[in-house]
Amino acid sequence: MSDPVTSAVEELLEENVFPPPATASPSSTSSMLTPLITTFLGVLARVEEKVVEHLPPQAQKKFHAVDAWGSTALGLPHSGIIITCLLLLLVLGLSLYFVGIGRARGHKPLPGGKQGRARPSHVVLLGPCGAGKTALYHQLLYNTVPETVTSMVESEGILKDKDIRLVDFPGHERLRGGWKKQFLDAGKVAGVIFVVDAADFSTHKVREAAEFLYDILTHAAMDDGPPLLVACHKSDLPGAKAPARIKALLTSELERLRKTQGGAMMDGNGEEEEDRLPLGRVAVPLNLDVDAPSELTFASTNVAQQTQFGGNDAIEEDIGPLMTFISDKIGR
Repeated sequence: MSDPVTSAVEELLEENVFPPPATASPSSTSSMLTPLITTFLGVLARVEEKVVEHLPPQAQKKFHAVDAWGSTALGLPHSGIIITCLLLLLVLGLSLYFVGIGRARGHKPLPGGKQGRARPSHVVLLGPCGAGKTALYHQLLYNTVPETVTSMVESEGILKDKDIRLVDFPGHERLRGGWKKQFLDAGKVAGVIFVVDAADFSTHKVREAAEFLYDILTHAAMDDGPPLLVACHKSDLPGAKAPARIKALLTSELERLRKTQGGAMMDGNGEEEEDRLPLGRVAVPLNLDVDAPSELTFASTNVAQQTQFGGNDAIEEDIGPLMTFISDKIGR
């Protein structure tokens, strides 16, 4: 069953209210326009008559008020139907405009370039070999301090009382690149904890850590991506460097790397990666507080053994910055 407006239009068609355009003499422009205008006004009158009668009484009242105002103030007959059509066209035009703007700007896609993905749920522990990632992994998950081991495969577990999966990824140079395709490009990373050995941060260690960190910071998926915490680990050992000093050393080495390597970096298989982010601003010294592509912080951590009276409080103090990072920065 058709609606009243459709029925009215069908009735108009049956009455042949839309005659073909009149043929005018080409010698006069006005002679061509006059029949068209007359036909147009006749159509408006019939449309107004047939359509308006199907409107609710309150709508008919407002329509006639607009029609009367237009005829008096503008000298425009059938102004009610004309204004209604113009408003409809305006609304349609604005709708199409804003839909187009929305598609052009869009929302920034999640890492990996796919919209509508599930909320990232992984915190990834990264860093050079021997930095203490595995010890932190066990401390965070199981509140234990394992014997020193070197991981050759990633480990994954769920943090108690948090909907977060913690991943300990191997720091070996040939293995470390795999985390990007497996987690970062897949849009799974909610945060990155980059672990360095604060007690053994020699020139060689600084260079190794900076190259790894540079590879992270210039990856395309890190642009306004997951927050990153540099954990200056083993801070309880003699000679351990403070976070501010480690930050300064890494900044200096990253500055050198961005000048010598630019956007070219290698993935875990030794192949050059594309679509690298530029790190820093042209002709301006690197400032990680400003130039990091996503939120970057530094903090001291350690997993010193519990004393008899230490209890959980003593350990919580040692890894407190990590728990704060996971709770506050990631919002779980």
